Amino acid sequence: MFMDKQQDKLIAQLETVLANQLESHEQLRTIIAMKHQALRQAKHQLVRDCTMQENSHLQAIAEAEKQRITIVAELTLSFDANAKAPMPLTDIALRLDEPHRGRLLIQRQQ
Repeated sequence: MFMDKQQDKLIAQLETVLANQLESHEQLRTIIAMKHQALRQAKHQLVRDCTMQENSHLQAIAEAEKQRITIVAELTLSFDANAKAPMPLTDIALRLDEPHRGRLLIQRQQ
């Protein structure tokens, strides 16, 4: 399927946002594990530090999710100008040629 420059740009942005979301979630998981260990050991300062880091990552994840939603909405409209709701990521990926299709389907599963 032919993609115009705007769609190509949006796909690149989406891939970047999804990669950043995955990285942020992995970092958050590490911070939560550290916080859990600090709670077990009653290290109050470390618990507080982890909580601050956790909040920062949650804010970054929320911002990335807003970006993802906006990009998906723009992509949906680029495929179907009359769309009433954003397409699921799988549907977007299936409209793309390789390598974009494969990368999005892999990122979706992560």
